Amino acid sequence: MRSRVFALLLLVALSARADDLDSVLEKIRAEHGLPALAAITTSADGTIELSAVGTRRSDRPDRVTTTDLFHIGSNTKAMTSTMIATLVESGALKWDTRASDVFHDVHPQFRELTLTQLLDHSAGIPAFDDLADFKRAMKWPGTPKERRRRFAIDTLQHAPLYPPGSKHLYSNAGYAIAAAMAEEVTGKSWEELIVDRVMKPLSISIAIGWPARHGASQPWGHTPKSRHRWKPDNPDGAYQVPDVVRPAGDVSIALEEYAKFLRLHLRGLRGDEGLLLRANTIRRMHTGEKFGLGWGLQTIRDLPASVHAGSADTFYAIVALLPTKNLGFAVFTNAAGKDAEAATKAALRAMIIRQLGN
Repeated sequence: MRSRVFALLLLVALSARADDLDSVLEKIRAEHGLPALAAITTSADGTIELSAVGTRRSDRPDRVTTTDLFHIGSNTKAMTSTMIATLVESGALKWDTRASDVFHDVHPQFRELTLTQLLDHSAGIPAFDDLADFKRAMKWPGTPKERRRRFAIDTLQHAPLYPPGSKHLYSNAGYAIAAAMAEEVTGKSWEELIVDRVMKPLSISIAIGWPARHGASQPWGHTPKSRHRWKPDNPDGAYQVPDVVRPAGDVSIALEEYAKFLRLHLRGLRGDEGLLLRANTIRRMHTGEKFGLGWGLQTIRDLPASVHAGSADTFYAIVALLPTKNLGFAVFTNAAGKDAEAATKAALRAMIIRQLGN
């Protein structure tokens, strides 16, 4: 799984505000040869604009819609962190709960490893940025919850790459372990927790796994064959995100549903109380040096921004929150690779310009 927080360079104005968003996205989609491109702009109070252009599969004419599912990859991490935040507020966990408090047989250098360090990528755990890294765990018997527990214990019995808390290294495995801690203290699986504690209270509908596994008419992911040529990836094929690492990146969601999740964070960042989490809890998730809890932290046009990108090699998604402007942006595509990354960033730049000007 390849995902990284990205530098957003607002170099050129890609659209005039007079253009509708469909036209802006279609121009970018065509320029990069993508099957589809979808995007939404929201405030804490509601959707500002949204659009979806292109096709669900590169080899078929079916057009995407704004209600179609897209796989968001590592943007799932913010959802997992949000679920864990509800457990912290309920007292089931603390931000400084140690992994050794939950899984007692850990390497001596991991004895003081905390839940926060797992979530802000300062745990010293290897990156596990390739799905092949999880092949051994995929063969273990039991339920996904049982495999995640075994993966957590197995990983924590090896020495860290560096002392926890001393520096940051992006790691999908950290989220698998944090989810396993949540599962251990609640007795419920991550799949249950993410729905019961986050999605249901916010009236959000999600799917786990590739979109087309949840309906034949949903978008397929694509891998590049050559420039502007794509290979549709069979959603029922051998390539799947291993269930061990689902908490780090295996949610599919539609634009408006994702906007509900973004609005939770925008409202908390402006100080609103009473919607799932306290404002101070949400602010903590967006505080740190390089990473918050499920978010990357940087500036866009000298404004503080919470950002993230996600891809499990067949879809690509990026998100940016500008809390001081009460704005959130998300861009999805059903393709992966350099063209997909460049197009989603171009769309994001265009959408920011539409709201803030050049």
